[in-house]
Amino acid sequence: MKRILKNNYYEIVTLIIAFLLFVLVSCYIYKEPEVNIIDATIRDAMYSFRGPKYGFWFIVFRTLTELGFVYFIVLLAALIGFGTRFDRRFWYLCGATIITYLANELIKVIYLRPRPIEELRWMSEASTSFPSGHSMVSLVFYGVIIYFIYSSDYLKPKTKKLVISLIILAIVLIGLSRIVLGVHYFTDVIGGYLCGLVFLMIFVMIYKKIMKKAPVIRDTNVKLAD
Repeated sequence: MKRILKNNYYEIVTLIIAFLLFVLVSCYIYKEPEVNIIDATIRDAMYSFRGPKYGFWFIVFRTLTELGFVYFIVLLAALIGFGTRFDRRFWYLCGATIITYLANELIKVIYLRPRPIEELRWMSEASTSFPSGHSMVSLVFYGVIIYFIYSSDYLKPKTKKLVISLIILAIVLIGLSRIVLGVHYFTDVIGGYLCGLVFLMIFVMIYKKIMKKAPVIRDTNVKLAD
């Protein structure tokens, strides 16, 4: 037990904090399933910012939200699969994403929070609102990719920081796009991020455990020193 805590200290602390915050947000949502003061304030600010429908910001945020859609994630996963020769990282990424997607659908059934008023939406969505599936799934999918990049030796440190920063920015913009497009409340997005962070920490800890048991694969093209 002490070894588990030592090897996964930061993951466990992050998981506990994210879980407690998610419980706090979900209780707030459960108490006030309709529009609350936080969601109403941020919603009004976003709606005043976005301008007319089908204008410039519609194109921008409609494009950004595509980064969290299933078909884009599947396409990106396929490209990653080709790049990694469909090794264990690819299959682990797929498994983590699918489990997160199914978990999100289950949690939505528990809360059954209605989405924002249909007249104010800039796109159609059929499922319920809390937690945001785009936020939750994208955080896990892109978060696992961030972990792979961070723990790899293929990129230089500066390149790693740049790529990871761009991916984090994409995750944030995906969540923001859901609010601007009128299909989610602010607390839906925050709840999705927090729940996704819980799942991400679990997947990272499991992967670290698997990799420790996996045999070391050496690059046969690299000449080892005598």
